[in-house]
Parts: sequence; structure tokens; C-alpha cells
Amino acid sequence: MTADGPGYFCRVALDHVGTGSDLLLLSYAHHPAASPYRASGPIFVGHAAVRAHPAPGEIPDAMRPGLFAVKAYDAQGDIVDADVAEGVALESGIARFLRRPDTAFLHLHFARRGCYACRVERAD
Repeated sequence: MTADGPGYFCRVALDHVGTGSDLLLLSYAHHPAASPYRASGPIFVGHAAVRAHPAPGEIPDAMRPGLFAVKAYDAQGDIVDADVAEGVALESGIARFLRRPDTAFLHLHFARRGCYACRVERAD
């Protein structure tokens, strides 16, 4: 498809796709765990996407204006905690969840539409 305006976020580049850019709309199993929390959903991927590699602690600029549901999962894929965080305050929300010893990883979802944004893992 072609982006016909703003609002298309590439899950590979972790950036917005410009108007007129080609992109794919795909179903993605972002949480394939053998748990009741198993989940998949739609994602956009820009045609010329280059995989983002944010540095530890870095939040991509394109995520700053968003509102996110932050979900913490244990090693078995079960939710151990969840909350909502503004993009400008993601560092503190992420840090709070990663302080929990039972947190194995986090998922960020765009809170208003519920779409999967990305996975967050410990840098260690």
C-alpha cells in the first residue's frame, strides 16, 4: 500500500513512513508464547526499511509524541505488570518495569489503537 498521510509507523525502522511511501501491512505474531497472552496483530513495514538498532536507553525520536501501553512479561510469557506512559517519559516507565526481577522483557503498544510498537529487552 502507499502511505496517504501521517500515522504510519514502521516497526522495523521504528520511524514514521512519509506520505507517498510504499509500505506493507502485515499480520505479525509479536508474542508467540505458549501462554494465554499469546498475541498477534497488524504492523506496517516500510518498503525500504532499515532495521533500527537504538543504543541502550535510547528512545527513537518518532516515539516521543506517543502514548504507550507498557506490558512487562516474565520468562514464560505471562504479564507481570502493565501501565501507560507518555513517549516523553518512556525511560522512567521502562526502568521501573526492568527493576522487577521477574521481568524478562517488555512490549510497547500504541495505547490509543492498541497496535504493537516494539519489544524492549535488557541491555545486559
